[in-house]
Amino acid sequence: MKIHKEILFFLVIIFTSCSFFSSRKHQEKLKKEEIVNFTEVDVPPSFPSCKNVIEEDKDKCFREEIHKRIASKLTEKKIETAVSVRETIYVNILIDKEGGVHLQNIRIATSNSKAFSQLDSLLRKTVKELPKLFPAIKRGIPVATQYQLPIHLSTSEKNNKEP
Repeated sequence: MKIHKEILFFLVIIFTSCSFFSSRKHQEKLKKEEIVNFTEVDVPPSFPSCKNVIEEDKDKCFREEIHKRIASKLTEKKIETAVSVRETIYVNILIDKEGGVHLQNIRIATSNSKAFSQLDSLLRKTVKELPKLFPAIKRGIPVATQYQLPIHLSTSEKNNKEP
């Protein structure tokens, strides 16, 4: 009788352990198949200067740093226009999964695009000079992300009067 109890106990352990591993595999499969929101990343891209910033502030640090770098280049150059312009320009920037920064496009809201003929090449050069970044991370994998940066520009009219 003692042998029957040992065999029964052994069989119960075998059958429960098999179902335990089966349910674990099923849970892992469900976890892999769950819906992933690709519009958000777990860790935003960051500049090397933002490396030691806490996770909650990395996005803010990235935005401040990219605005600061682009604004400093734009204020160094004098952009001349035929008319006085106050404009918001939207610059779409792609940070690829290797950390490279690429200018995708520039959108000017009004019909003043001719007034900013110098701006396109200046922005392309500025973005090209940005350092390699740490890419965004989604589920432990580096991913490409896109940012739209609003740039507020105001220019004064070019003085065409001769002395």
